[in-house]
Amino acid sequence: MDHLKNLANRTSLPLDNYYSGLYIFQLREKDGTLVESGKFNVVK
Repeated sequence: MDHLKNLANRTSLPLDNYYSGLYIFQLREKDGTLVESGKFNVVK
């Protein structure tokens, strides 16, 4: 099984207006297919 994904087109997300805390994300195709998921932490 190949778990490598081509995410060449990257997008930056400004986190200035986010509260400190743990965030969970899901990146999906337009048809709803899950491409990537994960979490990140905002520390201020």
